[in-house]
Amino acid sequence: MLIGDEKELKRLHAYDDFMPELENKKEYQYELEEPDFSVNGFINKLITEIKDEMSGKTQVGKKKISENEYKVGLALIEILQNWDTTLDLMSGGNKFNKNTVLESMRNYTNLNTKDIRIAMKRYKTLYNLIKIKGLENGF
Repeated sequence: MLIGDEKELKRLHAYDDFMPELENKKEYQYELEEPDFSVNGFINKLITEIKDEMSGKTQVGKKKISENEYKVGLALIEILQNWDTTLDLMSGGNKFNKNTVLESMRNYTNLNTKDIRIAMKRYKTLYNLIKIKGLENGF
């Protein structure tokens, strides 16, 4: 086919006419590999990193871990180790579930909600770092 004829065909015909032909050509095909992601792997990694943060092996924050942060870390580990049972017991909406988890943390730590939220900042940063690494590399 001459170049002029090919240009004329492309100008007169819609893309939908050529799409099946393009889709079947190997040089225009590729596959995206998705990282292997499992909830159990993510939660186990999160528990390990929280334990390392509490023991001082790794530090997300520049400051030494406070007593409240340590208590919240223990509560998080306890909740995460039993996450499947905990989630089965929760049947309400997101707001209700959030309040249920906060109530559990208040019972574990004997801290008020404000102190728990302040202490959680360190673990939220840790969570975000682990999530990004996990999505990039898989678990």
